[in-house]
Amino acid sequence: MRDGKLFVLHLQENPRDLKRPDWEVDVLAVEAAVKRAFETYRVEWFYGDPPYWQEALGRWSIEYGDDYVYEYWTNKPMRMCEATERFHSAVVVGDLKHNGDSDLTRYCLNAVTREVPQGLLITKDSPRSMKKIDLAVCAILVFEARADAIADGRLQIKRRRAIGF
Repeated sequence: MRDGKLFVLHLQENPRDLKRPDWEVDVLAVEAAVKRAFETYRVEWFYGDPPYWQEALGRWSIEYGDDYVYEYWTNKPMRMCEATERFHSAVVVGDLKHNGDSDLTRYCLNAVTREVPQGLLITKDSPRSMKKIDLAVCAILVFEARADAIADGRLQIKRRRAIGF
């Protein structure tokens, strides 16, 4: 959290293979990735976009703590415009970095901006575009979660290391 460096924990993509038009997200793999994240890292703030995931977010909130897992509705233009602007500013001034993940790079490069009354949002270049931007949206949410955790004072929390014998 201190360095603000982004990295991808889990990604599933519809291969858009005409032989597999019934492709669906592997929900168990997502559940396992979230579990692994909370077991591996000191997760201080977790944002999830509720459409299709509201039940899972509720379950994760119970399991990992409602002061760690939060809903973040990306369909709220004002909130997303503000988050997108903070993300963009951090990229421009060099306060945001990532580990070179090619998928994250590709998704961010697929995103275009669209002006709405509240500001700028990222979107696909057209509604039917096959170029996905989901990881770019995730990156914005992760950066926002980091900022909210820092604003909440969670970066100051010192935890002792558990030593097992």
